[in-house]
Amino acid sequence: MLGTMRPMLTSATFYPDAAARIDRIAQAFDGQVDQVCLALRSYDHWWASALGFQLMRGGPVPTSDLRARLLHQSRRWRDVMRELSVAFPQARSVIW
Repeated sequence: MLGTMRPMLTSATFYPDAAARIDRIAQAFDGQVDQVCLALRSYDHWWASALGFQLMRGGPVPTSDLRARLLHQSRRWRDVMRELSVAFPQARSVIW
């Protein structure tokens, strides 16, 4: 629901479209959501999984430039959680 891996790897940004996607989901439920849940993974495991996903689908081997951009990009889980709370202001957030 938060986004797909291809735009994240292309932009080297963690869930760059999450706010817009979450807003559309919130509108579809018209304020009827009372709880949102988000499971977190450590960044090193998350990006390794995303890069593996790309490789398994015939994508290129990640360059050292891409790996450095992924390592230093500033967007974090906290940003995604903030966007969830804005889109679902009445909902309880469960993070694990």
